Amino acid sequence: MATLASVTDLIYRFDVRTLGQLASDDNTQIASGALLTSEPVLAALEDATGLINSALYTAYKYNATDIAGLSDESSGLLKRLCSDIAFVYLAQRRGYTYKEKFPLLEDSYEILQKLRNGERILDIDDNKDAGNTATVIVTTSDDIAAGLATQKKRYFPT
Repeated sequence: MATLASVTDLIYRFDVRTLGQLASDDNTQIASGALLTSEPVLAALEDATGLINSALYTAYKYNATDIAGLSDESSGLLKRLCSDIAFVYLAQRRGYTYKEKFPLLEDSYEILQKLRNGERILDIDDNKDAGNTATVIVTTSDDIAAGLATQKKRYFPT
């Protein structure tokens, strides 16, 4: 299965020098060309894709066909989420806590949680109203009219 973001997408969104340092195990910076086949980078993107797919499928609002057919804007959002989360995984691999070093990436986890809850919706027609909550007050007479309730009668004379 393909990842939601490629190494190139990750490089577009983050400084290649920082990525090269995070992916390196011997304190030498990996060049941008070598990042394209770097196992730690590819593993981080796969892990991030798995996390995002898990969140999307948990909401029961998306399937693989929906995700494959997204518009450029929604696809870009998923690429951003995947890149952000992969970057966090690379930072954690080096022993950094992302909250200290990269506090803005917390936004990606919030968006991911919204996707998981169905609050934030990608542009799929079948799901355009998902996550939109509305309050409807149902009265007993509404239930009776819909056949959902029965009227109670007194058994004792008045």
